Parts: sequence; C-alpha cells; structure tokens
Amino acid sequence: AAVLDISLVEISDFLHGGLCSGGPDRSKAALELGVPVIFAPGNCDFVIAGPIEDAEARFPDRKYHIHNAALTAVRTSISDLRELADHLSPLIAESDSEVSWFVPLKGFSNHDSPDGYLQDTSVPPQFAEYLQSVTPEGTPVNVLDYHINDREFAAALVKQVVAVTSTE
Repeated sequence: AAVLDISLVEISDFLHGGLCSGGPDRSKAALELGVPVIFAPGNCDFVIAGPIEDAEARFPDRKYHIHNAALTAVRTSISDLRELADHLSPLIAESDSEVSWFVPLKGFSNHDSPDGYLQDTSVPPQFAEYLQSVTPEGTPVNVLDYHINDREFAAALVKQVVAVTSTE
C-alpha cells in the first residue's frame, strides 16, 4: 500500500562508487507503479568503502569509521547529499506517486549521533534546505527536530503511512 524508503545508502553508494550500490534504478519501482513513497535520508551520512587504505585514497580528508578489515564507512559531505537530492528529484517529478520526505535534523544514522564516529550536526539542516529547493512542487519536505532513531521520528513516519493508505 505504501513504501517507506528510509535507508538510502545504496543510492549514495551508487552515486559515489560505494560497495553497496543499488544501481541507477534503486527507488524507481514504487515511483513507476504509482505507490505512495515516503523518503528519509537514513544512512546517507556515509558511503560504504573497502579497507581503510582504499577509503582514505578514494575519499581523502573525510571522517572514517572502520567497521571491519574489509568495510569502512566514509562520512558524506553536503555536496554528496546534494547529489542524492538531485538524483531523486527528477524521479519524483516523473512519478504519479504521492511522495513525501521526512528529514531528521539531529542525524541520519547511529554513526551520525553523539555515540557515533561520523557525526556532523551542520549537515542535516543544510541537506533539508537544499532538498526543499530541488524537490518538485507539491512534494512535502517535513523537517523534524529529531534523530532518525528517535521514537518521535518513527511515529511521524507511521502517521504518514496511515494518512496515505487510509481509504476514508
């Protein structure tokens, strides 16, 4: 009845050469079918790269979190996130789906939190502002003063699912 597309790391990896690329068609299926879609930039605070040596060579001067010997999370920049918005906006514009965005201002993953290794509190508000400027008219961008893992953020998503699937 609806799609919650709230972990967009595969799109970020596609755009920036990460290991977990979902390819150019990631997120298109529901949009092409006209299914309501609710987006959130979950896990977009990083790109999944290989070993730390590779990550440092490909993404110099970034923050890194070594997940294990084979995987390193590399902090995305605001420029990287603008590319994400630029990639999704035309897909939304071409769709007949009811689409909405929910952007948490306090972080996009556990890595992007006070407990994480990649937190940058300046990025979520900049992303929200840019997203609002490129999102097709009529597509709401809900900017919430929560972290993506907060109960209140989850409750807002659930409320939106109920709203778009209600048959009243």
